[in-house]
Amino acid sequence: MRIYLAGNMHTDWREKVASAIGGCEFLWPHKYPKHGGSRGKGADVFFPRDVTLLKSANLVFCVIEDEGRNIGTAAEVGMAYAWNKPVVLVNLCPDIPSFYFLEKASTTVCYSLEDGLEILRFLTADGPVSAA
Repeated sequence: MRIYLAGNMHTDWREKVASAIGGCEFLWPHKYPKHGGSRGKGADVFFPRDVTLLKSANLVFCVIEDEGRNIGTAAEVGMAYAWNKPVVLVNLCPDIPSFYFLEKASTTVCYSLEDGLEILRFLTADGPVSAA
């Protein structure tokens, strides 16, 4: 399964997710070597990568950590919604009203990374879990 990781680029949550979930390919545009783009931030590279990687993903796992720097994340969730891709949203800021919009565009919403990982484990399981 190919999982696109949307959210803040400046913390280590992606590494936590990738190390907690086995057997999946994790995608995000800044995972790959950076090249200069317009305004020195690689926008000319990141946006086309976003689109290409999002289109190829089976699902989107999104983490909202703070009020700032979420315009790209909102665009990613919007594209996923438009392309009927499931979105698991981890909203670590549930009291910020502007994120309610992202919640509405998501398939599943939770409020801790641990809960999000539990949902992701369920969605990526090879088959039904048997009670032994």
